[in-house]
Amino acid sequence: MYDLTPILKSAAENSATFKIEEIQDLGNNTYKFFSCDQKTYWLKPCFKITVKQIAGGFPVGVITEVVNNVSFTAKFTLPLTEIETSFSVVSGTFIHGTLPMADVEISKIGNADSDEVMPVIYHQEIYRKTKQIRDSVNDYIGRDLRIYFLDDYLQNNAMLTQDHYDNIIYQMENYANFFVENLKNDLRIDKDYIDNNTHDIIFRVKTGEYLSGKNTKQIFTRNLSGVELVISIAVKKDNRCGGC
Repeated sequence: MYDLTPILKSAAENSATFKIEEIQDLGNNTYKFFSCDQKTYWLKPCFKITVKQIAGGFPVGVITEVVNNVSFTAKFTLPLTEIETSFSVVSGTFIHGTLPMADVEISKIGNADSDEVMPVIYHQEIYRKTKQIRDSVNDYIGRDLRIYFLDDYLQNNAMLTQDHYDNIIYQMENYANFFVENLKNDLRIDKDYIDNNTHDIIFRVKTGEYLSGKNTKQIFTRNLSGVELVISIAVKKDNRCGGC
């Protein structure tokens, strides 16, 4: 039987490819990159990117502004010459388990003793498996999986709601959509089941539990915003045994 955890981890910890349609030189080693396929993924201000120059070298830039799924602006330490038409967007970190243990793991991400990086993709393991009939190609359906896509916001709480949307929420929604597409490309998953059923994306500004429109309880001790994906997926039968 295929276990859900490695399937979700594989879909989450998968680098994206930003395809460049056009680059505008804004001067002072600052460049504006336009997306070829209207995807900026989880790129956000302060995110570092590495591009490859055709003549050699890997300049590093720091993003200063993102127009969601249109373009981003980044400042480099050196002028860019001719570069490759795409670059990798580094993935975040996948964790799973109960909320108390997840909170401990999330608090360590980005520390000096950890190689793990933000954003975080967290699978809250409260769900049920619906076993399928013997003749089905699927083994079970993981019902109502709750998967959070989260990133840090300013620790002084100075960000307004729109700041959360512009700098975190939209990026994490993109990550959730990217994650679903990765699931559909996984041979262990029934792609048609995802295509034929709906899933929910819930905006989680300050990652709170909400009551009557108010943030009454913060889920994690770290200041995080993002989205929650609620999805059911059908997992195929594991035929690696060869029918033995």
